[in-house]
Amino acid sequence: MTMDNMVLETVVLWIVIVLALLMVMVLVRIATMVTASLPEEELPYYIGKLKDFLSVKWRSYLIAFVGLAVVGNVMYYRDQVGLLDIANILACLSLLIVVAWTDLKYKIIPNKIMVLGLGICLGLLVLKCIVENARMCLVSSGIGALAMVVITMMCRLLNPKNIGFGDVKLLSVLGLFLGAENMFQAGFAMMVLMFVACVVLLLMKKVSRESELPLAPFALGGVLMMVLL
Repeated sequence: MTMDNMVLETVVLWIVIVLALLMVMVLVRIATMVTASLPEEELPYYIGKLKDFLSVKWRSYLIAFVGLAVVGNVMYYRDQVGLLDIANILACLSLLIVVAWTDLKYKIIPNKIMVLGLGICLGLLVLKCIVENARMCLVSSGIGALAMVVITMMCRLLNPKNIGFGDVKLLSVLGLFLGAENMFQAGFAMMVLMFVACVVLLLMKKVSRESELPLAPFALGGVLMMVLL
């Protein structure tokens, strides 16, 4: 790769990162409108302190920007991932950042946010097929989404209290974003995080066996682990 190409790709990489941050801002705006009339869930002390810290929007956006920049640069320089694949993962993370907070704070995954995320995902898939002629990514994404629909609906039928329709929609869209192989890795990491969190919180007597934990924050953690480890 020539120096000119490296400079150009670096510029495009940072444009993608900035666009991902703009996506976070737009989704936050939508989430604010959707949840304006909803009561907030009672949060644990440490989560409440985090909420107070992030209540200043510039702090929230700065943390999101730094996180997205780290992920984007790790994927590009360490893993040699293509720019379109980086854009796909950053869009997925932008969606999860906002949904994780609404799920934690209000126990809701807004439909408007999921529809917008689905549209962005499909747009990136079509763009990749056109630019890279990578039609197999459509197959992998379709399998990932279908597998999540089947698994989550089976879980919901067996125990409706443990997984809601919002979780079904979220994991299905993630399957479309990540594809079958990456979704398996992220899903495994998500389950490990949930298991560890449940054990720790039970030992600390912060939750009971009947308590419900929001899924979206663990999905965010699972995708981050899949990308960074």
